[in-house]
Amino acid sequence: PPRHMIMSVVRVRLYLQTYAAALSREPPDGAEVARLEAIVDPVLRTGSGAPEAVRSRRLYLLKCVERAKGVSFVRGMLAASDSGWVTEWKTALDLDFDRFVGAALVPKWNPMAEPGPSRTALQEAYASANDLVLDLMNTASPKRLEDAAAGWAGKSEPEQNVLVGALLQALCQEPGLCSALEGSVRAEWRSALDAWLATAACLPVDGPTRTLLRVFAGDTGPLPVPGQEDHAAMRAFDLRGGDRQMEQ
Repeated sequence: PPRHMIMSVVRVRLYLQTYAAALSREPPDGAEVARLEAIVDPVLRTGSGAPEAVRSRRLYLLKCVERAKGVSFVRGMLAASDSGWVTEWKTALDLDFDRFVGAALVPKWNPMAEPGPSRTALQEAYASANDLVLDLMNTASPKRLEDAAAGWAGKSEPEQNVLVGALLQALCQEPGLCSALEGSVRAEWRSALDAWLATAACLPVDGPTRTLLRVFAGDTGPLPVPGQEDHAAMRAFDLRGGDRQMEQ
């Protein structure tokens, strides 16, 4: 009955509020946190209901902690946590989660994302390229990107330069910056993107330009390895590791 459903929701929210209060306490009471975590962990796991419901519970918990301690505390808490539900969230390779936790590692301003009618032709091309790159990251399939790039062959050279430049910026802004947040486990879309950029015959680019696309997308394959010439100079293009804050 609806009454029972409402009471269940109320109980879950109360437990999440109590758990959030325990997490926010400084210093935390380890025994109390562990006791409450054992209660709420099942409802914060992906198998405890529809994905949207689980995400809603997690975000409600984090919002409660944020109200008490601030967003920086929440980021640090998630980064350091080894709780079961947080570990599950980390290993799910959720782009939004990775961006939130690693927000200090990447720039917040995108000069190409200019809203409104004042956008230049390059910014319009960037918006289209960014949509294609995000589609690949969400589906792990390069089909839409492949279809779009196949149509570039009939364009003039200046038009191709704009399209390739827009693609370069989109690759840098999305998968490139994501490489700063990735751990040892890489998302399925990463191998699909790296392979497509390395081999796609439909891209109207020469060898050096293809290498630029790959490097700015976060593919370290073309970079010199330790012991090779220019390795030290090119290391700046490898963003993996998460030990640098780009805005500093």
